[in-house]
Order: sequence, then C-alpha cells, then structure tokens
Amino acid sequence: MSDARLQEAMRLHRAGRLAEPAQGYHSILKNEPQHGEALYALAVRFLASQLTALGLEELIVPSEAAYESAALRLAREP
Repeated sequence: MSDARLQEAMRLHRAGRLAEPAQGYHSILKNEPQHGEALYALAVRFLASQLTALGLEELIVPSEAAYESAALRLAREP
C-alpha cells in the first residue's frame, strides 16, 4: 500500500505541487517511520521549499552534480 501512496506523492512532487506530496509522505511515515524513500522524498521537498523561501530557486536541481555546478556559479556570480 505504501508503494502506491509513495508513487502518487512523487508524481505530485514532480508536477510541482507542494502540499499534497508532503501529506502523502507524512501518511506513509505515520505507519512506517523508517521508510527510507518517504523520508528522503520529504527531506528533498522540505529543502526545496526552504530554498524557494530564501530566493535560491536556482539551487533546486535534479542531481548532485547539477547542484554543485549551480552552487559554484552562484558563489562566483552572486
């Protein structure tokens, strides 16, 4: 059951929706507190919201390599 909820939350997350994915991740974690994928996805979603709040949307990227590149570019050209 958590797999279907996780897939739906991740689909909503990729679509740029904010509240619904978090609710889905919380629902999974309520029943399975150690669910690694849900924990990770919720952390990623939280970080994206924090970066948005700080005006650093350019650091919301799809990979670690892209993040490093964006962070270095921002450090050189603030």
